[in-house]
Amino acid sequence: MSLRWRISLYFAFLIIILFLSVFLIIREENIKNFKNLLEKEAKSAAKSLAIASKDFLLEERIPDLVKLCYEIKGKEEKGEIVYSFVVDHKNFIKGSFREDFIGKNIYEFGNVLKDTNLLYEDEIVFNRVVDIIYMNKIIGKAVIGVSSRNLNNSLKNMQKRMFLIFTILLFVGFLGVFSIGTYLAHPVSKIIKAIEKIGKGDFDIYIGLKRKDEIGKIAREIEKMSEDLRIAQKEILEKERMKRDIEIAKEIQKVLIPSQVPNIPEYEIEFFYKPAFFVSGDYIDVIKIPFDRIFIVLADVSGKGVGSSLLMGMIKMNTLSIVKGVTTPKSFLISLFNSLRDLIPEEMFITIAVCILERDGNLFFTSAGHFPPILYRKNKKIFEKIEINSLPLGFSFLNITDFADSLKEEKIEMERGDILMIYTDGLLEIENEYGENFGEERIKNIIFNSGNGVAEIKKRLIKEIEIFRGEKEIKDDISFLIISRK
Repeated sequence: MSLRWRISLYFAFLIIILFLSVFLIIREENIKNFKNLLEKEAKSAAKSLAIASKDFLLEERIPDLVKLCYEIKGKEEKGEIVYSFVVDHKNFIKGSFREDFIGKNIYEFGNVLKDTNLLYEDEIVFNRVVDIIYMNKIIGKAVIGVSSRNLNNSLKNMQKRMFLIFTILLFVGFLGVFSIGTYLAHPVSKIIKAIEKIGKGDFDIYIGLKRKDEIGKIAREIEKMSEDLRIAQKEILEKERMKRDIEIAKEIQKVLIPSQVPNIPEYEIEFFYKPAFFVSGDYIDVIKIPFDRIFIVLADVSGKGVGSSLLMGMIKMNTLSIVKGVTTPKSFLISLFNSLRDLIPEEMFITIAVCILERDGNLFFTSAGHFPPILYRKNKKIFEKIEINSLPLGFSFLNITDFADSLKEEKIEMERGDILMIYTDGLLEIENEYGENFGEERIKNIIFNSGNGVAEIKKRLIKEIEIFRGEKEIKDDISFLIISRK
């Protein structure tokens, strides 16, 4: 059932209830008032008959009493006088509206010698009695009975008028409410259709209601909501597309990071790589190069996200093309700088740590703006930092000569059991819930207290990282390399 019909029927039901309530109240009030009027009329007529018949009753002037009773019956006003009697003190009828009742006992007609409402000839009669007094003595009674027929007729007429008024009001009200319902339902139906379209995923909605009331406001809010949903849907689709692209980039980047370290008899090497987001700007590689040497590189691209990961891929590709002809770490960085100088965006730079391991324990190391590695001398039980103050890749104001001049190369003789750890700043800057950084000292303690090689150091370091940060998110990529001479 439509809204307009529901509103109209609800209104009709309400009008009927209100009408019945008002009708019953008015009807009861009219009955009460008319009854009081007829009772007063009966009483007044009885008093008049008592006064007029007193002398006739004393003198036993029966014809005059009959005439008097007949005349007073004909003087009805609101109600019809059904009967009139004058009785003596012995309750015998001395005057009546009918001559054949004269001389009979009044009780033959019922108990009419008291004020009461009684049934007479199939109708309710208001019976009233007034004493006829002479010399302070009751010499008789005057009895008047007024019919309720006029009361019933009056009630019927009132009911007819009320029902006529009710029918007119109901009809006019129904038409008015139906019109109002139509006025309300038409825009509501447009709003419902718009909501149904939204439910089906169609956000191209225009309701077009110019009303300034609540319905117009609802329509405008739905139009605004549909526009917001359309934009949100577009953004979601775009995010889904980007997410798919990032997933693809993530899978591609996995290929750029070695899955395992080449078997190197003279050294133990372990690495750890954890992106902060889907993709990383860190680059780790361990590559065998000619003359039984091992080439190791750890790079950190500034920034995060897809841009950093793309630049990381470029480093990987250029590294593979350069590394086979490398003689020293410094020459590698100069070649890499020359390859990437025009490809690195202005706002980005790259820090790189590079080392070449020889079988006899000699390690050649250089850095382009990277964090200094930690070197643990096992026999001496001391830590050393290999600090090289050089510039990172990416500054456009540098030419190749300036960059080459900033590079320094260190030769490190690694004794058996010595441990070299190279890492990105993401490891040091891991935060816990109190805002504390993981820091260098924790790394040193783990290296110092681990006696079973680099695999144990890596395992303990990963465990300590997870315990330290708890539920705190990682803000930067974490990468490290651990190298130990057997």
